[in-house]
Order: sequence, then C-alpha cells, then structure tokens
Amino acid sequence: MAVRSLGNRGKAWAYHGHAGNNGIGIAAQIVGLGWTGFTGSKAGDLAWERFDTVCSCDPQLGLYAQASGNAKLKFTLSNPAMAVNQDPQVQASVLWSNELVLSPGVITEIPVLFSAVRIEFVDPGEIYFVAR
Repeated sequence: MAVRSLGNRGKAWAYHGHAGNNGIGIAAQIVGLGWTGFTGSKAGDLAWERFDTVCSCDPQLGLYAQASGNAKLKFTLSNPAMAVNQDPQVQASVLWSNELVLSPGVITEIPVLFSAVRIEFVDPGEIYFVAR
C-alpha cells in the first residue's frame, strides 16, 4: 500500500486526547476546520482509516471529501480496530457499505456516520477530508 497520510490536526480535539494524524513533514495549517488528506501513488491503492483519523474535529456542520482523481469510499459501523485490520479474514467480517464515488475536483458531502472508511484510489492522486 502506497497511501500516505498528509494530516492536519484540528484544534477542537487536540485537547481531548485525540491521536489523529499530525502530518508527514508537513506543517499543520490553521484553517478553522478539521482537515486531513491522503495520497495514492497508483490506481488500486487502498487505505482503511478510523473515523478519528479522517475527521480531526467535531463535525457539527458536516463532513466533506474532495479528490484530484476518481476515487471510491466505503463506510462501516463495525469495530474500528477490525475495520482497519488489513488481514483478509478480518476484512471478510467487516460490513462495508454505502459506496460513495468521488469525481475529480468535486466537493462531496459524506451523508453517513461511520466508524471507519475504506479509501480506494481509482486514479493516483489526493483525497482531502474536511469537517466543520
């Protein structure tokens, strides 16, 4: 898997013991919302992420995604530790559903609550998640 987390910790959960992404050599930016990004280096790259990794603040107004290329998201309410476990036998027991297809450049609202998300890069590129 060549997916890389860009990360950007939001202020809202920083004081609540949130252990989300802090970035990989990229300085956090104060943007007044929770922002996290992931990059996929090739088509077919997959990532399984917990809700608190994707959403770095309390999403009171909504959670949105935007991709630079085609991508697919699937969601689950299953146990987050199981959902991010890449073992095929464990993955077979995770209930992935509500597929959301992201078109290049389009900001899309995520219409469901979830414990974890499965990110599939149909094209290489970036996916950004923002909560407010």
